[in-house]
Amino acid sequence: MYYRGESLYARGKKAEAAAAYAQMLQKQPQHAMRGEALYALGVAQEELGKATEAGATYDTFIKEFPKSPLYPEVVMRRAETLFSAGKFADAEKWFAAAAASNAQRATCGRGACVHQLSAGRPGRQRLQARE
Repeated sequence: MYYRGESLYARGKKAEAAAAYAQMLQKQPQHAMRGEALYALGVAQEELGKATEAGATYDTFIKEFPKSPLYPEVVMRRAETLFSAGKFADAEKWFAAAAASNAQRATCGRGACVHQLSAGRPGRQRLQARE
């Protein structure tokens, strides 16, 4: 099922890929590729405009696979789903957590959150005030 999802995704069939990943996760919850399937499902959901569903998928990954090499990317994607949902305070916390492994991308995201949370003061001052 995982590789079927990968094939569908590669051909641009994201909804079908998401369904394949979800089916694998449901039918084979202990599968060795569960982490990869959760990541792929979250990405597909995000690209389909389903940020809330993607966020829940990323939360499951974060809870179950804290030592995965994909963990830093998933934390960053979780922050981005919160940002796109307008949950800037929550997103800022996730961007700050992600900064340990991807400082430039996370700092940009965190700065955007701070900008949204406190318009009016220059961005660098706002970011420094929150640290």
